[in-house]
Amino acid sequence: MGTNELLEEAINAPDDFDSNEYSELFEHMFTDLRTLSKGDKEIFSNLYYNRDADFAEFKTATKNLFETGHNIVIIGDAGIGKSDYIHRLIYDALLLEDARLFPIMIDYRKQNNMNSMKLRFIECMGEYFNTHAQKITLSQDVEHNLHIIQEALFAVSSTTKKKHPVIFIDDLDYAEQEDLFPILKLFIPYAKSQNISIVLSVRPTLHKTLQRNDGTYSHYFTRSVKIIKLSNLCVRNILAMRLAPILAFSTAENKGLLKNVLHVLTSLMSGEKKYEALLKRLGINNLEELKKFQFPFTDEYSTFMREISSNNIREAFDIAYISLLFILDNYEELENEKDPEISENRKKITQEQIIELFSKEGGRYTIFDLHKLKSSTGNSLYYNVLEAIAFCHKRNLDVKFYERLEKMGHSKESVDNELKILARKSNRFLSANDFTYAQDDAKEPIEYKLTVKGRFYLFEMSQWAAYKNKFDRESPTRNIKDLIESVIAE
Repeated sequence: MGTNELLEEAINAPDDFDSNEYSELFEHMFTDLRTLSKGDKEIFSNLYYNRDADFAEFKTATKNLFETGHNIVIIGDAGIGKSDYIHRLIYDALLLEDARLFPIMIDYRKQNNMNSMKLRFIECMGEYFNTHAQKITLSQDVEHNLHIIQEALFAVSSTTKKKHPVIFIDDLDYAEQEDLFPILKLFIPYAKSQNISIVLSVRPTLHKTLQRNDGTYSHYFTRSVKIIKLSNLCVRNILAMRLAPILAFSTAENKGLLKNVLHVLTSLMSGEKKYEALLKRLGINNLEELKKFQFPFTDEYSTFMREISSNNIREAFDIAYISLLFILDNYEELENEKDPEISENRKKITQEQIIELFSKEGGRYTIFDLHKLKSSTGNSLYYNVLEAIAFCHKRNLDVKFYERLEKMGHSKESVDNELKILARKSNRFLSANDFTYAQDDAKEPIEYKLTVKGRFYLFEMSQWAAYKNKFDRESPTRNIKDLIESVIAE
């Protein structure tokens, strides 16, 4: 039975289908791995974050930390799975035991200020010393405790310690300007010590900023370290496998028992392998069978989800969740499109429906209006700035860059302001060579580049008839490319 038939069966089964229950089920299936039970970590890692080659490199890098005390930096874009990649090692009890490692997890989004991070670190180090090295006595004084820990670490030797402490620092990219470098300064003494290691996960922009700042940070966090660069995951495959239990439930012997599925999913917080049991209950006996279930979206829509989120897995899950509810609510009205590979019809969400679905007021994800701000000559500021970045072919923003935008009616002041807006974390249309929300001591000119999302908007979405009709119908924007190529007379 194909995907469409399964969804249709759910819709046509009044005793079983309830939009609220589907909503709850979808939310469970797109839950971040760290909130699931430890018992299901292995199968979830294999299904959704399968980085066997990368993880083998990570395991090799951690294997000798007990003896070497080296540091590791993991580099990857937002939502690419850095956190789950780290947690996969932390939950690998056998690996930690064999390598004699004591993991200490410091997550900026959980310990979101300096004092909270210090307290978390002191608590973990107190446990380490009292169980795996010489015992220490801590007080109520935070700074005094940090001094005691540093002194105790200096005295540690391979003959006195049973395990090697490893500090995993995650989500540091969320640190605001006043926190970032003080946090790094806090951990510099431990980055220098061979008796403790640091595993730092960062986005490329933060890594580049560390390289550009003073020699202390660049040496201990970017140069004298093992660097692991994570590549993009296939959003389409991850979503397809996450959705398989939803699409498969009506093929099981007790088909249509959605409430039973929900009951099992809501109990996944326990340590048992209940997700694996759920798959078997649905008639799925191994991972290969699970991979055969077909993805409910067309390739065009898969591309939209990937590009609009800049390959951010978390955001793609949210968009898929919203989209699936839309399919269920509008099933009969949606067009069919045949997938040539499987000769099966799939429901098609058209460009007009995409614009409508993601243009709603108050929605969590909304289409960005590149034509919101126009000059007196009717040219769109956001659109022209992105085009100028794409077509000026200059390493840095030079005089001609501003001159060309001025010919479109945009002042230098307004251009500089919009550059910052387009490069914000919340927008991610541009990437810059500085960490724009942290203090960067380097004085080099800022270099801007289009991101995946920026290119998608500029070269694809802004050309959609539905997008133009919604945002640029009054006075179509002239483009910088034509100006540069002298098609428009200067």
